[in-house]
Amino acid sequence: MVQETDRFETFAGDGLHGEIARAHRPDDVVAEIRRLIDPASATATIHWGRNYLYTADMMTPDGVVPVVVKQFRNQGLRKKLDRRFRGSKATRSWRVAKELVRVGIETPEPIALVESDRLDGPSFFIARLLDNPREVRQFFRRLNNEPDPEAFPDVEPLDFLEQLGRHARGLHDAGIIYRDLSMGNVLAVSDGPDPDLSVVDFNRARIHQQPGVYR
Repeated sequence: MVQETDRFETFAGDGLHGEIARAHRPDDVVAEIRRLIDPASATATIHWGRNYLYTADMMTPDGVVPVVVKQFRNQGLRKKLDRRFRGSKATRSWRVAKELVRVGIETPEPIALVESDRLDGPSFFIARLLDNPREVRQFFRRLNNEPDPEAFPDVEPLDFLEQLGRHARGLHDAGIIYRDLSMGNVLAVSDGPDPDLSVVDFNRARIHQQPGVYR
């Protein structure tokens, strides 16, 4: 069963439900989603911990789209209550991603939200894989002369710090309180002295809010 909205479609079937970007809708949505959320589809592991983060290849009518799949576990009473009343972390990530896109702040293109029908079943947030992103933490590692920093665009430090500050201010001006804007969650996605910046990992963010004095 598929229902259409504006840029996204809802889907349900085989114990799953969620939303998917219409531009990347496979012919058999549920079958392709079921394949993607199987860790056997992973082409590489990004992180294995509280959540499982991996890359995969999504099959679409227009060809293969490289994606990142983030699996959230929902076991335990607290997580089940959170899921019922606030939405799972995947759902919260999905809401923020769509808001970031709406207000014009760069973030990997949101591809799909996947929820299990079971309250304690896993949930998944799927986004397009960026091409060769670099964490801003590497800029600070190089600035602090830490050993073996990874590659980062050749930026002028003060100019880049100003760019980073404008980017953070843009989030607040858009009514988004990030709550986890670590330097690993801001990515440089182009080379040169003025790289584009993209934000990731925003399940803790709050939207349609303005930071008060305390925040």
